[in-house]
Amino acid sequence: MENRKESQLAWKIWTILDEFSSILWNVYEKEFLKFCKEEHIPDSRDDDENKDIFPF
Repeated sequence: MENRKESQLAWKIWTILDEFSSILWNVYEKEFLKFCKEEHIPDSRDDDENKDIFPF
């Protein structure tokens, strides 16, 4: 029975986190993509060179 309670709690936590993630994405999508491009793409300042590899 303990395992079932843990599973139910885990499911509730997962659904809350998923909903929270969706809300954050909807609010901050442009900022997230900008951050990703600036911080995680090598030489992102040169858009032409990386355009085919990283379309955003």
